[in-house]
Amino acid sequence: MKIGVIRYRRYEERVLLNEHFVMDDLFRIIMNDADFMWFSIIDEKEKILLSTWFPDTESGALFVKVAPAPVRETEILGTEYDAYRNPQYRYRKKVTWKVGSYTFSHKRKAVGYVFQTNRRARHIINFFLERENRNESNR
Repeated sequence: MKIGVIRYRRYEERVLLNEHFVMDDLFRIIMNDADFMWFSIIDEKEKILLSTWFPDTESGALFVKVAPAPVRETEILGTEYDAYRNPQYRYRKKVTWKVGSYTFSHKRKAVGYVFQTNRRARHIINFFLERENRNESNR
């Protein structure tokens, strides 16, 4: 039997990974919860099998990369002043979108990267759970 551990800043939550587990809720927590730190799957012997935290790979866990929601960053390049215009100041801005350590110039590209990365992570987790469930049913 597999147990999923969702680690937050102050506590951790254990989730049973059976047919009632909803993957969309997990990714909603990953994308929107500010206190979320990492997610891992452990077996009945408390061995970490899969994790979204890279240092767990030292113990033999499979690393899965999950992308957070894109964050808009605005940089003011300069200002223009005209006393006869309302508003009097006009700002020249450079807008970039950050996803983790990657920077994108367009929101569409950032959202596409997040979608592709999270879809890949979802498939890896589903394949891992289905494979493990098949192994348990054969015993």
